[in-house]
Amino acid sequence: MSMSDTSRLIKESRRIVDASNDVNLNSGTLLNMILEIVTGIDSTMRRMETNMEKRLDDLKQDFLTVSARVRTLENQASDFIKKLSDCETSCQGVSNLFDQVTGQVKTNRRNINNHDTRIKKLEENAIVQPSVPTVIESTEIESLRQPFLTCNAGQ
Repeated sequence: MSMSDTSRLIKESRRIVDASNDVNLNSGTLLNMILEIVTGIDSTMRRMETNMEKRLDDLKQDFLTVSARVRTLENQASDFIKKLSDCETSCQGVSNLFDQVTGQVKTNRRNINNHDTRIKKLEENAIVQPSVPTVIESTEIESLRQPFLTCNAGQ
């Protein structure tokens, strides 16, 4: 109901009250004037109800839209949290692997340094090899050979 409609109804009501005080006004005319005001009020109320229903339907639709968006965002947030957890787990796995690789590199360096030190010590200390006689006397070979050949011939 607009301000002009309200003002008009108030003026009309005032006119009817003033007219009812007039002696020349018959009751039929007075009732018609009252019916006219009530009809005007009814018409205004119907417009207000129609506008309110439309606005309530619009609000209901807006709430449904917002509710759907919130539901979508909640699902996306849940998916994001799961993906973030997976990413953290993956990062922890990579970190553990890196720690293992770093430890193995340190162990390998120590082993290489130890082997390098041992090689240097071996190079510094000359190994004395026993001398092998270049030619064994043939008489020694013959003396060792004879008993062997006689054992094999008897079999």
